[in-house]
Amino acid sequence: MASEERSSARGFGSMDPDRHREVSRRGGQVSRGGGFAANPSLAREAGRKGGLAGRAGGHGDA
Repeated sequence: MASEERSSARGFGSMDPDRHREVSRRGGQVSRGGGFAANPSLAREAGRKGGLAGRAGGHGDA
């Protein structure tokens, strides 16, 4: 399929290259906060919530 012939005009793959770069650049800027490495209490809270959700949901129990 040629690059001009697309089955859908939706989504990241259908954007022109300049738009790809713009979206990617913004994502990189947003993620520079350090995440869990910079905030151990945030990591603890996320782990606690994940553990609770895993037990409460009952998924994976055979």
